[in-house]
Amino acid sequence: MNHESGRTPRGKLAIINAVPLSRAFAKASAEPLGRIMKNGRIIPPLSVVRLVCADKHTPQWKDQIGRTFRIGYYSRQDGTDCVWLVNDAGEYEQTVDQAALDQYFVVVERSKERAIFGQQRPPIPALEGV
Repeated sequence: MNHESGRTPRGKLAIINAVPLSRAFAKASAEPLGRIMKNGRIIPPLSVVRLVCADKHTPQWKDQIGRTFRIGYYSRQDGTDCVWLVNDAGEYEQTVDQAALDQYFVVVERSKERAIFGQQRPPIPALEGV
């Protein structure tokens, strides 16, 4: 096998240093989620955030400054760095990561929701009057 290209002599791709996904994700989420939420490093679902700025990296947000969203439930598949923004109609509209959430949004109202993955919770409803 040619280690530089990762190809076997017959030209087929070889997997080098494969790590089971369960072990790879275990390192990323080694800290209990309850502790993460208490430290404020992730915004709990159902919290309300407002878009306050845009820049050259987010030109599509310039006309949306001032818009509010609710934070959707996190997905075990995507992890807690994938933040779903829920619109007024209760639709999961777009995603941002925690860094972008911190950089472009302010928290208007922080939820006390503890079920961050939404287990045994109803879908997020539309806001009244929408």
